[in-house]
Amino acid sequence: MKILKYFAIPALLTLSFYTQAEIIGNESSMYVSIDVGTAETKDSFWKDNGFSGKGDDTGYKAAFGYVFGDSTFAMEGYYANFGEPVVAESGGSTATTEISGFGFDLIARSQGDFQIFGSLGLFLFDLDQKADGISFYDDNGLGYKLGIGASYRFTELFGMRASYDYYAIEDEFDDSYDVGMLSLGAMFHF
Repeated sequence: MKILKYFAIPALLTLSFYTQAEIIGNESSMYVSIDVGTAETKDSFWKDNGFSGKGDDTGYKAAFGYVFGDSTFAMEGYYANFGEPVVAESGGSTATTEISGFGFDLIARSQGDFQIFGSLGLFLFDLDQKADGISFYDDNGLGYKLGIGASYRFTELFGMRASYDYYAIEDEFDDSYDVGMLSLGAMFHF
């Protein structure tokens, strides 16, 4: 995870400056999207203490994107929430791990109405662990995201996309939290 930290930030910044320099002068477009799906959370803290450490819940993402003209590159800022999945149960008691936050992605995509895309980004997370509804651990920090998906633009203003996003998060005690979200979204272009 630490190697990824030192590699991902310079790579994202380099790619950002490269794409901006390459596409200056092209006509650009923007979009907003709402994505909803199933988010599975894997929590190493609970797994290391003898529980399943895995649960799922409904997750969502609200995003604002900017496409660089006729380029194959875009950038997207978003807020994501992965629900409050139950990751441990014992004797009627439950434990949940709630993760949400803001992210920024660089996206490489194919051309045309039907597009295949991949994304790489940073995720500023807020983590809250609860036992029987009472919060006992709270943390925030920087995580990473990788994604892949496909979209189809039905009209000039409306499209849909399906994607799988993987979020890698590590807390201050080096416990890892992996979230995989499979979602379907509506995109509104302007």
